[in-house]
Amino acid sequence: MVIGIPKERKSHEGRVGLDPKHVSLLKCLGREIFVEENAGVLSGFSNKEYVAAGAKIVSRDEVWTGADYIIKVKEPLLEEYRYLKPGLIIMAFFHFAGNPELKKISLEAGIIPVPYESIYIKDGSRPILRAMSLVAGEIAVDVGAYYLRKINLAKGVLLRDAVVTIIGALGVAGFRVYEILRGYGVKKIYALDLFCNPDKIRPEDIYLSTPENIAYAIQRSDLVIGAAAVNPAKNLPKIITRDMIRSMEKFSVFVDIAIDEGGTSETSFVTSHDKPIYLKDGIIHYCVPNMPGIVPRSSAPALIEAAFPFIEDSIRTTKVVII
Repeated sequence: MVIGIPKERKSHEGRVGLDPKHVSLLKCLGREIFVEENAGVLSGFSNKEYVAAGAKIVSRDEVWTGADYIIKVKEPLLEEYRYLKPGLIIMAFFHFAGNPELKKISLEAGIIPVPYESIYIKDGSRPILRAMSLVAGEIAVDVGAYYLRKINLAKGVLLRDAVVTIIGALGVAGFRVYEILRGYGVKKIYALDLFCNPDKIRPEDIYLSTPENIAYAIQRSDLVIGAAAVNPAKNLPKIITRDMIRSMEKFSVFVDIAIDEGGTSETSFVTSHDKPIYLKDGIIHYCVPNMPGIVPRSSAPALIEAAFPFIEDSIRTTKVVII
């Protein structure tokens, strides 16, 4: 079996599928490993380190055509579809619910996708998704604070003086947002979820996530962060309507962490780190699907540590027969 680690090509995606330390662990299993040239540079790992770990540095074409098993971070992009072939195993974030076209392409190509977001453990949690959701929550707060500044055509409000709504406040990303906002001493937080848990969130902050409560909170907010999540095989329902967005004061900010799974709002459309925002109904929307990609030296190690037990188990038990 040949394992391939390609370089990520999504906009400003600096993470890498495996680091040299974990490459060396797979080498101990007797596997050959191809790493695309400079695949790990933005995450802080040099070609030289991969070679020392036992990998072979190859071109983009070689890593895709020579591998039986691909370990990525994000889903294959349009420019990579030509490499998809029957029986090729790919471990990565696919988020098929938000990208039905990719699901169709994958089925037609005959690949074997292993979506990170669909890997559960016995307690029902998703450890790989959790690791990246924690990072996304931190970035969401930074992004919200940045786009509230007057220089960005926004309202000119410090985060601590803002009213903030979190949709999905008891999820991993949403609760991380809540913790950070509390640390900032934010003026008012509307923490909405399907359940009330005063053990985690202050009673004065938590509200049941009903349409009436969502509409009430959003209308009063300077910043709204969508962090709701559902079964990754299903589209996320549009919890926030366009009328709710229209009710906000002009140049308020909406950050949709859940855009990977289809987004939480009727006004959500995928953006990129190259062009992260758009104005819809006078509200600044930030809907970037690979938020952790811009902090790869923090997010790549967290991703790899969370994913490696599943990678190792899969590789130990997978036999590839070349005919």
